[in-house]
Amino acid sequence: MALSLSNGEIRLYEADGTEQWTKQPFDGSITWMTTGQADDDPQHEMVVATTAGVVGMVDGADGTIEWEHSFGRLAAVHAFGDGDRDGDSEVYATAKDGKLRSMDAATGDIEWETTLTTESVQMMPPPKLGDVDGDGEDELVAVSNDGIVSVVDPVSGDVLGSSQRDVQIFTHPALADTDGDGKAEIYVMYGDGRVFAFDYDER
Repeated sequence: MALSLSNGEIRLYEADGTEQWTKQPFDGSITWMTTGQADDDPQHEMVVATTAGVVGMVDGADGTIEWEHSFGRLAAVHAFGDGDRDGDSEVYATAKDGKLRSMDAATGDIEWETTLTTESVQMMPPPKLGDVDGDGEDELVAVSNDGIVSVVDPVSGDVLGSSQRDVQIFTHPALADTDGDGKAEIYVMYGDGRVFAFDYDER
């Protein structure tokens, strides 16, 4: 189990609760973290995002930094997977600048970036991967703090469709096929406490 703290520390624990290691790899509080497999070793990697805008990958074996980027302020990560179906995992990150970025998980190289909003926002929640059109391949669903919900092509970064409600969003969407139609519905919680369900129609 990995634990991130407001002082920027990451602690990794064994299943029995024994602490394996503690590191403080980046400046700024770690506000988002995700895990996945970026290379061929058995240990998973951790990707963290900080209030200072840093997105970085940490080796799960010993906590060493494998790569890092600075995107200004308030970076966020959640989606980690082979979104473009090239056989290698990607990490998808946002930041306060309103942009969504795809990075090669192994190297950190930026594959594309897309502007989701040009408004001045407080923060940007991270995106989620899921099959929202029922074709058996994942799309990215990204929300922006100013109320925009976007479906994004993980191969190119193109926005495939969007919807907007004039209410802020502070957390990532949830994706689940709750009606059994073979497509994941998009669930979004807005700042006024209401939850909306969206069914993506690529037409």
